[in-house]
Amino acid sequence: MDALQKKRWILEWVYWLITALLTALLLLPIYQNVDSYPFYSYNILFILTFFTFTRYIFLLQHSPFVYHKVTKLLLAAASIPLAFLLFQGFYEYEAAINEYGPEDYFQFKLGARPEQVIKYINSEMVMFGVAAIIVTILTPIRMLISIWKTKNRGTY
Repeated sequence: MDALQKKRWILEWVYWLITALLTALLLLPIYQNVDSYPFYSYNILFILTFFTFTRYIFLLQHSPFVYHKVTKLLLAAASIPLAFLLFQGFYEYEAAINEYGPEDYFQFKLGARPEQVIKYINSEMVMFGVAAIIVTILTPIRMLISIWKTKNRGTY
């Protein structure tokens, strides 16, 4: 492993640590104020997908698999079922909120401000859900362009 590839792997781990920290910070208000929140898994998936795929779309040249055609093909292929999973999670959240209402669906801790927490949860879920779906749709396009450029022009 050459020095540049080693730096790319270190940078990849740093990105993952930053993503994990941002995910924890974004979910902290929900964890502190809501006793029963059934959408943690989808929420974490939305946030991780958004940050990771956005990074791969714009900073692919700094990733350790910049010249790995098979990895890029696998990422492009995995994006298709992931997009359906994200659609399903977003639909389940919207259906639950529309059917039951957020005040009845979530159980808040004592001292929590339900109006503010509901507004935060809804804003965060919609923003990261829609953003994750968009970048999941764009990622296969970016990976195929990168494969084409690497094969035909020697760039990334």
